[in-house]
Amino acid sequence: MEKRVSRKVRVAYASLISLHTGLENKSDVCRIWKKMKSTYRKLNDVEYTCMITSLLKLEDLEEAKKLYDEWESVSPTKDSRVPNLLLAAYINNDQMETAEAFYDRMVQKDIVPGYTTWELLTWGYLKQRQVDKVLDCFKKAVGSVRKWDPDEKLVQEVSSIVEEFGNVEGGVGILFGVLAM
Repeated sequence: MEKRVSRKVRVAYASLISLHTGLENKSDVCRIWKKMKSTYRKLNDVEYTCMITSLLKLEDLEEAKKLYDEWESVSPTKDSRVPNLLLAAYINNDQMETAEAFYDRMVQKDIVPGYTTWELLTWGYLKQRQVDKVLDCFKKAVGSVRKWDPDEKLVQEVSSIVEEFGNVEGGVGILFGVLAM
């Protein structure tokens, strides 16, 4: 199948990477990535996203971090979707301190956090039961877009923590703001 991939059809490489990721075949994922890098002078954010996602699915956070560093050094974009992949991995692996340091790095690199960044951080702080940080991130998520369609489970969890910790003043205002959208 690889032999039939035309140089003009870049998406075929990403499809092959995704296919081999689903088969949990890391060596072929890496081989195809190397071939793709040797075929094209410059890779785009979508291709880096595909490979970083694959490495994370294959539970290789260290290689994903290295690839992110490479992306950061070669990509002129400041798209928060690529770093959000690692941010989510840190949060899902209960590495909130690392996630916070990584978020700080994003900001230093002038990557503007989008609503997904704030949602991820909200989930991380929910796990840690840090109500003030939950409300701060939730408020920033709401304020980051004109019309935000929040995850229902996230709204329920934020409501629950507001009720549990009795932070009614701060929480109710934010929640009513979301519901009014």
